[in-house]
Amino acid sequence: MAELATLVDQADGPTRSLVSRYVDNAIADESRRAIPASNPKCLAVRRSGPGVGLLDAAGFRLSGDAFITSDITLLRRVQDALQRASLSVCTPLLETTLPSTDAVVGLFGLPEELLSRILARVPARSLFSLRRVCRAGDQVTVCVFVHVVVRLLTRLCSSR
Repeated sequence: MAELATLVDQADGPTRSLVSRYVDNAIADESRRAIPASNPKCLAVRRSGPGVGLLDAAGFRLSGDAFITSDITLLRRVQDALQRASLSVCTPLLETTLPSTDAVVGLFGLPEELLSRILARVPARSLFSLRRVCRAGDQVTVCVFVHVVVRLLTRLCSSR
């Protein structure tokens, strides 16, 4: 387990991201447990020492013209290690850049028109990207969407 954590620490951002995508896809869908050996992104990961180690740890082995894995336990172990590393990087950043809970509650206590203008300035793509950063980002995004949906439903119901 310590060796896996070391591989994750040594991997650069793009390598972590690609390995994470391959592992998440393989867990979600059995048909995605094979990566063509000629895939340029896979080749880039395989050129990275930590990338090779992470794919090996996830059980990806060369079989014919593809790297194939079938061991869900290995996939989940690598997924957990990658998620722990993401949280450890993201948590201090969120603690220093996000407002306190009181400030977030205060934000939702603003007059509807002002809050709508603030939320209208945040691109939806940015909110969706925030969801993938970490659990806290996911929670903030869900809160914003719930707030927007509740406000829209309130307006629709009151206009009838």
